[in-house]
Amino acid sequence: MRIKENLQKMKEKVSKLGMNTLYKENLDSKNRLKGEFFITLNHKDGREEKYYYKNIIVDSSSLLIARLLADGQAAVDPVGPAHGLWVLAVGTGGIGWDKQNPPAPTITQTQLVSELARKRFAQVYYVQTNGSGLPSSIPTNIIDLQTVMNESESVGPLVEFGLFGGDADVAIANSGTLINYLTYPVINKPNNATMSIIFRLTC
Repeated sequence: MRIKENLQKMKEKVSKLGMNTLYKENLDSKNRLKGEFFITLNHKDGREEKYYYKNIIVDSSSLLIARLLADGQAAVDPVGPAHGLWVLAVGTGGIGWDKQNPPAPTITQTQLVSELARKRFAQVYYVQTNGSGLPSSIPTNIIDLQTVMNESESVGPLVEFGLFGGDADVAIANSGTLINYLTYPVINKPNNATMSIIFRLTC
């Protein structure tokens, strides 16, 4: 009985005062998730083009996080998500986009504008927290996810990246839950070059 009374008093206090400043700031602040892309385009003649971008974590990421934490225990989602973060998708952007200066990404994005191809990450490992970028032998709050787009894959003018998890299917464009999104000046991938991609996620 006393517990119910205390809960009621707390509700009344919140109702009268509204959310206190600290609580509101905690609700409004973005999570600590940060994403970075390290991209290397390897041409057949030995040339390398290297790119580095920071991406944004989109709103829908919180849905997958909640589902993973519930782990299938919620009655409305008894199975839970099939995967965490596991699919990289690339796209060519919207019709009429300036390929050298595409629109900035937004946190409300739920899929790529024009998905061209997607691929499962080939390797995932934890990264040391000392700034070295080296693999860690123990779990940390930093993970690297790597894959390579072969010569015949993802050929075209690429201006957007997205990472999908949950019920994403490698064979079905736009499937799954978008976790992060990036637009960038065009990377033209020819059919005689490979593209190595490392996505680093800091939690």
